[in-house]
Amino acid sequence: MKSECLKEALNELDWSSDVLTVLLSPDPPYFRLTTSGPSGSCQVDYPKDSEAFEGFDCTQTQAFNYKMKLLQPTAKALSMSTKTSARMNERGILNFQHLYQGDDGETSFVDFFILPLEEDAADDDDNFG
Repeated sequence: MKSECLKEALNELDWSSDVLTVLLSPDPPYFRLTTSGPSGSCQVDYPKDSEAFEGFDCTQTQAFNYKMKLLQPTAKALSMSTKTSARMNERGILNFQHLYQGDDGETSFVDFFILPLEEDAADDDDNFG
């Protein structure tokens, strides 16, 4: 996805919130970021055919919660990247891979892996056991 679009979405969120919920789905709303905190709640949705995405591939609906403070480094990295790949595996591990183009034309990638809150993992274990 275009890094600028993700940066705009993250800027809309309530950073006083402790938790970010990320939802990925093959059905609408497709990609949703949600926070809820003392200042209120915020929800940002992207349809799969949004100009923000170069491609969208999701085969099952998943939603996991993440500590907002763990997103701060990836939010800072967005300011210099041109594209960002967002992935979530079946255990809720969220990966943001940022693409950077150097002044010399060299391409670099920076990866961030964020684990979901443990209560999500515990709920997930109950579904498999």
